Formats: sequence, C-alpha cells, structure tokens
Amino acid sequence: MASRSALPKRCLRRIRLFHRHKLVDIGGGHGRIFTEILKRNPQMHGILFNLPHALEGARKAIAQAELADRCEVISGDFFVSVPAGGGTCMLFFAQGEATHS
Repeated sequence: MASRSALPKRCLRRIRLFHRHKLVDIGGGHGRIFTEILKRNPQMHGILFNLPHALEGARKAIAQAELADRCEVISGDFFVSVPAGGGTCMLFFAQGEATHS
C-alpha cells in the first residue's frame, strides 16, 4: 500500500486519538499516514506492521519525522497474524490492493 498512503490533511485533522497511547498501523506502507498521526499525537507510540519489502521505506519515513524513539517496525503478513499488545489498530484498505486466495 506504499503507493496509496497519501491521505488529505483535512482527513488527518479529523482523526481524534487524544486518549490513545499506542497505534498499530497494519499494512502501513512507507508510514506516511502513521507518522503524521504520531506527530499530531505526541503522547502516542506506534507499531508499523507490513511486509518486508516496505520496511526500509517505513524506517526512513519514521527517522525523517524524528519519531524513531516512539516507533517499532515489524515485518509480517496480516493475513497470517498481527502484532499483539496494540491499543488502537489502523488498517486503510484500498480496493484492489490486496488479493488473497
């Protein structure tokens, strides 16, 4: 989903997570939405969970946003399992992006 991870800023302003302390972004691509949400919610820590091919871009985006101390990047397949211990899970599912047989 790395190619479709741009979300209009007006939508990000409407996401309210003031009382949340952990966000798990499942299939988070390169982390653009994830990092924007964490920047807007300084109390929050996060886990970005995605397939191995997207992780380098995610680590780069997290480092550029200066959020490495609040983020963990985990490799995996959400069709198999997702990380345990997360508070709020986020999954943006773009039609046609995922196929599962």
